[in-house]
Amino acid sequence: MVVAAFAPVSFAATSSSHWWVLGSSSSCKSPPCTAIVRTDNAGRSFSAVSAPKTGQVHELRFADPRNGFAFGPELWSTHDGARAWNQVDAGGSVVQLAAGDGWVYAVVRTASGSGRLLRSPVGRDDWHSIGKFAGFPIGGLSAGGATVTVETQDRSARYSRIYISKDSGEHWRPAGNAPPSIACALQAMLPVIWEDCSTGMLSGVWRSADAGAHLRGVGGDATRSGKPAEPNSASFAAASPAVAVYGYEQLWRTTDGGGHWRRVPGTGGAVLWSDLAFTDAMHGAAVGQFQGGDRLYYTSDGGRSYRRVRIGR
Repeated sequence: MVVAAFAPVSFAATSSSHWWVLGSSSSCKSPPCTAIVRTDNAGRSFSAVSAPKTGQVHELRFADPRNGFAFGPELWSTHDGARAWNQVDAGGSVVQLAAGDGWVYAVVRTASGSGRLLRSPVGRDDWHSIGKFAGFPIGGLSAGGATVTVETQDRSARYSRIYISKDSGEHWRPAGNAPPSIACALQAMLPVIWEDCSTGMLSGVWRSADAGAHLRGVGGDATRSGKPAEPNSASFAAASPAVAVYGYEQLWRTTDGGGHWRRVPGTGGAVLWSDLAFTDAMHGAAVGQFQGGDRLYYTSDGGRSYRRVRIGR
């Protein structure tokens, strides 16, 4: 079954050819109209799978072909390849989620405004708080293998700090201060750490080459690197320690760790780019909002170029 009039929102993949796309179908007759489609052939064709029965999820992650998670602010899980979804009571709003080495992690913002870091085995819903931090997790979260990186904020909200675990969240060490910001999205490729941070009305990109000990601004509001400053709604994704893509109405790409940024051809004219992701150093996707509707684009050359992928009728 193919979803008609499908509007993509978030992309997830477990390989260069196996993707899931979260979105909505304007042809549905009884809201919520949340929908998920799947492809096993790199976007040449899609089929509909089940989706959470809610309008309160806006991001999608799959740890493997069977275990996936839809979140923001609610949390839903599937453990049978999206045949069925179950809602998880996370005790607050889930703002970030990442998976690695058989575990899935979630940063939860509580009603009091503080935050917690939860962990569960990817194959079942057994969530528990982990980590003792000077402050509390607020957003930035990255997982790769047994290495987990998270951003925390002190109780006075005067500074943020990066913590790193090398044993799937059992033990943590402070790695350095995060940039002055409201919140950051974080991608760790140790020893390199990329951070895309909201700085008020604008956003910027920072990069550390020494596991967070020192950070330097490399894009947007952070520095004069050739790429114009972007608003807080801009998106960012790193493909490797040196290559990243960032954008709002236009996508920009760096191949030298943020030293220089160049426009990605054919990606202008968007209202904004709402989601960027890389599966590996070469393959990734971008979701753009255009005047005529939302579109999914795919790259197989590390963000050098993107092609449009059409979903539905």
